[in-house]
Formats: sequence, structure tokens, C-alpha cells
Amino acid sequence: MMKDYRVELKVKNNLLWQAIIATGCSNVSQFSKRYGVWPGAIYNYLNLKRTPINKDGSWRKDALHLGDIFKTSPENLFPPQHVWEGLLKNTGVLEMSWEDIERLPMSAAAMLTDNHTPETEAMEEDTRSALLDSLNGLGPRDRLIIEGRFGLYGEPKTFEQLGDELGVSMERIRQIECRVMRKLAGTNNYRSGYFDPRSKQRARHLKYLYGSKNVG
Repeated sequence: MMKDYRVELKVKNNLLWQAIIATGCSNVSQFSKRYGVWPGAIYNYLNLKRTPINKDGSWRKDALHLGDIFKTSPENLFPPQHVWEGLLKNTGVLEMSWEDIERLPMSAAAMLTDNHTPETEAMEEDTRSALLDSLNGLGPRDRLIIEGRFGLYGEPKTFEQLGDELGVSMERIRQIECRVMRKLAGTNNYRSGYFDPRSKQRARHLKYLYGSKNVG
């Protein structure tokens, strides 16, 4: 049966990318010009198509150059699984239903459903404070589910993961989450509509906030 959504995946070397961004460069072309590194090599390293080590076990010269630029060993710029072996292909396609997307960890689902803009910053900070205050009024199980779903103290969890932990079905976890959200919508902190089920925009903002960040 044909699914409604086509999800295109791309795997990249985030260790190297974050090191490049930390230099103040916003793209590979800018970085390569500033530091004199061949852009083709950087693209191959970012796409994990090229390993930083030669067949004889020595570091490639451009990998050593990158290590010198970032003042670190080249091995710190690559996932350990790909120091010796590159990827033949770093892209893929999945056909998914909306139910499939909702089963993803919330951080991944948020990337597919949210359009976060700088204008939402003040709203999200207000939401963060209000949510933490309102959790104090929840029972242990309800609080555990909300904390798990929004990743307040670790990685966000799926309905299935929480169901396994609590010994109930995925559907039961979903029902409890919906009930708690409706309950929070009636608290003083949320009379402005942060958890009003009808407020889809607020729900997306909350999913972005707690699906991509941890609250310590």
C-alpha cells in the first residue's frame, strides 16, 4: 500500500561540520578558501564517502591538515565507525504514513512537522517555565510520561518505549498523554492556550522546544 509521505534521509559527519561552523564559516566554500583546503576533500569527509586513513594505516595529508586547523587529532573529527571505512551511500528514502511519523522520537518528528522561527523564542521560554511549574501537580505516572515524551531529563521517548517501561500498550500511553495535555490546558499557567488541543501552533512550538533540547 502506498504511503502518504516520502521522507528523504541524508547521513553526514556532524563532528566535522560542527568544527567548521565553530570557525565562523557558514559553508564549505568559505572554509576551504580561508584555510586552503580542497573543497572536494571536505565534501567527501562530510558525506563520509572518504576515510581519513590510508590503506597502510597512515593519516591522509588533508585529514592531518584539518587536525592542525582545529588543533585536534583527525580521529576526533570522524565517527569511530567511519575512521577506517566510508559509506558507499549516505542517502536513502522512506515511505511513511502519518502514524509512522508520530512513532518517531519527538525530536525527529518535530523536524518534519515544525517551522521554527526566531519569533517563537519568547513564546518557547514562557512555555518552558509554565510546563515545569505545572508538572508539580501531576501524579508520578503522568509526570513520567510527559517527562519521557518531551525529553526533559534525557532523550525523548516514543509511545512504544514508554509502554514497555510501564507495561502498557502504545495506545494507552498516547491516551494518557492526551488526557494530561487536556488537564494542563485547564491550569492557570495554560489559560492562554499553550496546551489547548485546538491550538495547533502552540503544540508545534512545544514539540520543537522539548523535542530538540534537554532541560537540565
